[in-house]
Amino acid sequence: MRKSTVISAAIIAGLIVFAALYFSPVGKPTAPNVTIAAVQPIGNDLYLYVTQINNGGATVPMTYRYYIGEEIDPRSIDIQLSHEEPFIVSNSDRFTWGYAMGEVTINVTGRLYDFKSSASYLKKGIRNQMPVRVLNTPQ
Repeated sequence: MRKSTVISAAIIAGLIVFAALYFSPVGKPTAPNVTIAAVQPIGNDLYLYVTQINNGGATVPMTYRYYIGEEIDPRSIDIQLSHEEPFIVSNSDRFTWGYAMGEVTINVTGRLYDFKSSASYLKKGIRNQMPVRVLNTPQ
């Protein structure tokens, strides 16, 4: 066999190994691990859900996402809430809340990464909005 043929075969084999390792799922992050951190009934058949998202790793912090919605089966909460947008994203599940005159007030202890002044939710198949007052107590 000629020297150039051996070199070409080695390069092709190396490219195949590189591509197989690059595109294989081994060592790559999987879907986020979603667990329920808190569930609080807030009235009108609505609940406040706080989920913990653990994407894993020492450099990726856990985040907590706050939602409002109807009662959800805990076994499928990650699937059902994946279609919803959280109104608070924080590094903490420590909070106090109140509900008065159609508005939810939430005080989160910790860092807020994102928050909205209203929560969108489905109730009996109809999209609704609820005003939310977000307060923050830094850690």
